[in-house]
Amino acid sequence: MKNPVIATKFGKVKGKVGTDYLGGKYYSFQGIPYAKAPIGNLRFKAPQKLEPWTEEFNATKEGPSCPSSHIFFMTYTGKEDNCLNLNVYIKQVRKMILPLLLPLIDSFCGMYAYIAFSGNCRVLLENNNE
Repeated sequence: MKNPVIATKFGKVKGKVGTDYLGGKYYSFQGIPYAKAPIGNLRFKAPQKLEPWTEEFNATKEGPSCPSSHIFFMTYTGKEDNCLNLNVYIKQVRKMILPLLLPLIDSFCGMYAYIAFSGNCRVLLENNNE
């Protein structure tokens, strides 16, 4: 099946199709940046607004993970400061879903990214009416 491509206010994003453990189809868009990388003079500053991209963004694999300690094993994971990215998993590709989501990601990811242990923000959208 062809990889889905959607348009956001930042540019086009290419995802991939997957199969869940029940055999259902889902679409994933991984490693999508939601702010400028906090490197160089942006280190320890508030997240800066992302600039639109002109090339199609390849969102078929997870982005880099932020450095963090594992809650159980007391080891460190992630080695990148350029880690302000998210993963979105959806059942249907809808025209407006990601443009509406991106403004909400900053507060959502900040709250839940640590719980996922991977350092990446994951957003799962499911419509129970389908």
